[in-house]
Amino acid sequence: MVVADAVNDMFKAISGSLLMEQVLALNFKFYRREDGDIREPVETDGQGNVMIGIKGLVEPPTDRAKDICEQDMKDLMAAACQAMDRRVLEPDTTPEVATQMVLTDIIKKRYEALDEEETECVRQHLAAHMNILSIARDEQAKGMAET
Repeated sequence: MVVADAVNDMFKAISGSLLMEQVLALNFKFYRREDGDIREPVETDGQGNVMIGIKGLVEPPTDRAKDICEQDMKDLMAAACQAMDRRVLEPDTTPEVATQMVLTDIIKKRYEALDEEETECVRQHLAAHMNILSIARDEQAKGMAET
């Protein structure tokens, strides 16, 4: 009985930690930035969203693609992290191969009804999210190394 209580307490602590991480995490939203755009390239709104403009980013062509980009990104990022296999981790593999092959495969398997334009839009948004998190992780590691 003592072991069961200890395991339950551990699961509660882990669940609480994961919930807090999710609540405190920044929410990134991306938009297509055009030449002559007067908006700041990176800005925050009053709700904790970080808006980032990316030149050439494909905007969601349909409501379904927009919903996926706004609601399902965390699940897609988790699936992408799990799917990084040997073909991506090889030293001679370019980042383009990872974003083209692996991310497209994940999206097509999860959302079979999406057309090519919707799939490409979701892939670009997923790649942007993953790149931002990678940059943040590198900056955090750099800051920890300096202290």
